[in-house]
Order: sequence, then structure tokens, then C-alpha cells
Amino acid sequence: MTNTGTVVVREAVATDARRLAGMRWDVKAEEGGLDPGTREAWVDRHTTWFKDAVAGEWQVFVAEDGLQLYGHVFVRVVDKAPSPQPGPTAIGYVTNFYVVPEHWGTGVAIGRGLNAIFKPGGGCYPEIPSRDISTACAWRS
Repeated sequence: MTNTGTVVVREAVATDARRLAGMRWDVKAEEGGLDPGTREAWVDRHTTWFKDAVAGEWQVFVAEDGLQLYGHVFVRVVDKAPSPQPGPTAIGYVTNFYVVPEHWGTGVAIGRGLNAIFKPGGGCYPEIPSRDISTACAWRS
């Protein structure tokens, strides 16, 4: 990867899986109670889950500069029951939204974009037409 100096948001790919697993451990470590010596073993055990998530039923987006991931968001897209009325066919549930601490308050694009949709504390919000999702739910974890 080449450092472009610009942070961009893109869909995650399978090669991001190990870094995503590490970031998941990091966010939980910030809450306390994790032994830093367990990080690499946890990442080793869970990288496959993140690789499968990226390739499967999750919409995963990352913020990066070409060298480093600065943030990510996981959206589980869930089909709605069929309706005879036109409209979005899915609901999006945000389960993991994270920006690395050194980029808090810097305007990393993934944070700016999602902060426009999701309020602090969480909840469900109406329609995200660009993804054909009628409702998006995000809860602080």
C-alpha cells in the first residue's frame, strides 16, 4: 500500500481481516480488563471470522490512508419481510463502529459520515436510500 496522505472510506476486503480483528480487540481493551499479552493469540483465533464477515452478509467499511486503518463500521443487512408496497427491502444494524483514539476529533471520514446518521447513545433511524435500507440501528457497545 502507498500512503496517499488522505483518509478515504472504502468497503473492506478479505486482506483487511487481521487488522479488523486487531482493532476489535483494541476497542474492547479500551474498556479495560484485557491482558495485552493475549492480543495476538486472540487476533490469530478470530481473523477467519472477520474474513468471512467481509465476504458474507456484512457491509464493512474502513477508513484508511493506504498504510493504516483508522476506523471501521460493521453493518449487518437483514432482509425485511416482503411487502406489497414499494420501498427498501432491508434493515441495517450497526454492531461495531470504531475510530482509533489518535484520530478522535480529527474528522476521519467514516466518523463524519456516520455521525450524520447516528446519534450518540444509539437507536434506530429512518431510511438510508443509498443502500436500500429502510432503517439503521446503532447501539453503543
